[in-house]
Amino acid sequence: GGKGGRNDRDRDYHSGGGGGGRNDVYRVHVGNLDWGVSWQDLKDHFRSIGFVARADVTEAGRSKEGTVEFEHPGDASRAIRQMNDTIFRGQYISVIRDNGY
Repeated sequence: GGKGGRNDRDRDYHSGGGGGGRNDVYRVHVGNLDWGVSWQDLKDHFRSIGFVARADVTEAGRSKEGTVEFEHPGDASRAIRQMNDTIFRGQYISVIRDNGY
C-alpha cells in the first residue's frame, strides 16, 4: 500500500543543513573501482537496482571512484544496502551516500 496522500513528488524529505538544491538523496558514491571500469560499466552494474539516470567515473589516486544517480531516492538507499562491500570487477567496492561535497 502507498503511504500517505501527500504529494511525494515535491521534495518533502528534509535533509538538515544547507544545500544547493541538489538531489543528493538520489546519488551514491562508489569507491575503490578497478582501473578498467568505465561509466558504462558502472551504469550497467547498478541497473539491477533501478533506473540509473547517470553514472560518472573519475580517477582518485591509485584507483577510480564514481557516482551513480538514480531516478528514485529509494533506489539509492537500496544500492547502498545491496552493493556496499560487494565485489565488482574483482575488487570490493564501497557504496555510500553522496552528499555532494
